[in-house]
Amino acid sequence: MNFRSFSARIALLVSGLLTVTLICTFFLVNRENTNNAFLSVAADQATTEETFTSLLESRTTGLFDVVRPATRDHAFRTTFIDGHVPTLESAMRNLLSRIRYVPADVILLKDLNLESIAETTPDFIQPEQLPVEWLTDKAFESDEYESSGIISTVEAPYQLITSPLLIPDPQGWILVGFPIDDQFVQSTKEITQTDVSIAIYDGSWRISSTTLNPNQQSSFVDQLPTMLEDDRLSIQSDLDGVPYLSRLRRLDSSSDTQVYVGMHGNLNQALAPYQRLNRSLYLIFGGGLLLSALGALTLARSVSAPVKALTRGVQSIRSGDLSLRVKATSSDELGQLGGAFNEMAEGLEEKEITVLFCDVRNFTQLCESHAPQVVLAKLNRFFSRASNVIEDQNGVIDKYMGDAVMALFGAPVKHGNEENRAVAAALALRADIKNTDRVNGVIEEPLEFGIGIASGTAVVGNMGSENRLNYSVIGDSVNTCARLESLTKYYQLPVLVNEAVVLKADQFTFRWVDRIRAKGKSQVIDIFQPLEAGDQGASDTLLAMHLEAVQTYLNADWHVAEGLINRLISELGALHIYQLYLERIHHCRDQNLDSWDGVYTHTKK
Repeated sequence: MNFRSFSARIALLVSGLLTVTLICTFFLVNRENTNNAFLSVAADQATTEETFTSLLESRTTGLFDVVRPATRDHAFRTTFIDGHVPTLESAMRNLLSRIRYVPADVILLKDLNLESIAETTPDFIQPEQLPVEWLTDKAFESDEYESSGIISTVEAPYQLITSPLLIPDPQGWILVGFPIDDQFVQSTKEITQTDVSIAIYDGSWRISSTTLNPNQQSSFVDQLPTMLEDDRLSIQSDLDGVPYLSRLRRLDSSSDTQVYVGMHGNLNQALAPYQRLNRSLYLIFGGGLLLSALGALTLARSVSAPVKALTRGVQSIRSGDLSLRVKATSSDELGQLGGAFNEMAEGLEEKEITVLFCDVRNFTQLCESHAPQVVLAKLNRFFSRASNVIEDQNGVIDKYMGDAVMALFGAPVKHGNEENRAVAAALALRADIKNTDRVNGVIEEPLEFGIGIASGTAVVGNMGSENRLNYSVIGDSVNTCARLESLTKYYQLPVLVNEAVVLKADQFTFRWVDRIRAKGKSQVIDIFQPLEAGDQGASDTLLAMHLEAVQTYLNADWHVAEGLINRLISELGALHIYQLYLERIHHCRDQNLDSWDGVYTHTKK
């Protein structure tokens, strides 16, 4: 984000940091609260599972406590031996009536071949379809010849027990059972306050008993296949728009039917205390944010005044006025910065200098296609050559900036002929690029680069803070130089210079390139290309033809200019600058422009 006000930046920074801190704190607190709610629901589900199991075992034990004495009763054995079915059925009904606190309504009497002798069951149960053999097989595997397990019916799962009829050896089997129905799951919920469901899978899913409402029950059935397919016996989901944590446990049932008990914890109820805490946190955080904003604004205003004074001082130096001094009103870092600025201003002076800016082209692609060590080695070799060439012309390396180098001619010491020496250095660098290096026996292509040179007035001296100063220059000539280097890519020329260089570099020949307004600048300048002595375009004839062509181009004499440019192309080849001239000529002629000043305004750096 761009800010025109330093105080706004500080206020936003302080408020932003506090906002981030508050949001992170709230997020962490909320996450812990949510985790605690989940843990609480999971603990309740574990308690519900234990309660369900305890109720099931208690009722099963109650069945055994009644059935065992009956199987050893002399009258019951005698009736069994007599084989009188009506009497046996009456005895079995009597046995069911003696089972208190357990709603048992199924009792079967089977011989050792599992043939039915007598039975008492509800109408919806077909005894011949019950997996009796599964229970008797389990009984044979136990020491007491007893077993229990869950079977499924069309109405509800049943918990059945199996006990042998001993006379004194086993002569048959008695099976007694009770339903795991709505009354059973409701009893569990009354104890644990957790919803309970009984789910059955026998090729498709159905709910036989539940404490959920019909819509929640339908949602739970839809999620059951996903829970088992993903092997997730615990899942968070919405049941009719209410967030629940559901947990499954498979019961001991026959192999042809799977019976599960599901426990459902209402997360909204578990989160209710934490949501009240969150509302309190909202108020606390909102108040804290408001106070921090006010404090940040006060702090920002106390900082912005000296910063604005420093800004005015820098702008004064940029405009050439080196007399302005900043008044230090504090002894903190800002006061020290103001003092350092005053010391820097006293050490600055205006000079006529020439700046050379050299930048490696396609550096991004170079980094992508080579290892960092290779790129660093290439840059170091290039910078070493550049340094040698520049220093041979009495230039000074001002700084290295990544893949670029900035050099000064005429500062800190003037040697004379600054423009000639800068152009000589540039052409020497361009000549050096034609030489290849041999690295570890492999020929390595040199780096391609562009160079901009500009002469003009600049402020030179030590710049920086009290603890760290750096000799450098600032001024329009530095900015122009950087723009020229960047434009070498647009014009596809190796070196570009401004007119101030051309006027004083009398040892070289130059070719006019364009009249431009660089991006971000309002000043119109003419830019030129220095030509090497052996360049074909440096001949007097071709230079004269070039000068005539660009003059007619600037005068909007399109027909004559186009003819001369085409002649130059036939002599020198399709140079990119000539293609640019032709494109502009065609554009202006097609648009029927009434006015033409010959200035091309660049919209990119």
